[in-house]
Amino acid sequence: DGPAGFRLPRRIFYMGRLMRFGPWSRDMPLRLFRRDSARFTDDPVHERVVLLDGARPTVLDGGWIRHEPYDDFADNLARMATYARTWAEMRSRAGRRAGLLQVLTRPAWRFLRGYVFMGGFLEGFPGLAASVGSAMYAFAKWSMLRRMSMRRAGLSVRS
Repeated sequence: DGPAGFRLPRRIFYMGRLMRFGPWSRDMPLRLFRRDSARFTDDPVHERVVLLDGARPTVLDGGWIRHEPYDDFADNLARMATYARTWAEMRSRAGRRAGLLQVLTRPAWRFLRGYVFMGGFLEGFPGLAASVGSAMYAFAKWSMLRRMSMRRAGLSVRS
């Protein structure tokens, strides 16, 4: 019968560099699948394919997909702002809240993870930009969720 789906490693082309390290280095989306064994999610941002009935995908080794998600850093930031707002709105509707601790620690962890632990520093300036952008995304989404949490709780929120 064979596998229901396959994950393929994906390498991001960013700022003129094919990234091997950093916050996007372990990206392996499900890209090949049997139609009768999978479905698309209804996520408003980054819909994805999931396998049905607990099926587990197989990883295809020996190659990768080249992905060019952003035109430049400005495009990266603009998309992150949209994604962050959508993420925060979804979590807020689901009853999730955010405190000051998340607003402070999530971005710091995101930067350290991408730049230091995942080797973003090995990519030079593009690795730094990707890691900073990743941290900025974390800050934006958690701070937006905090603001929504405070509004839901009836606390005063200044613009």
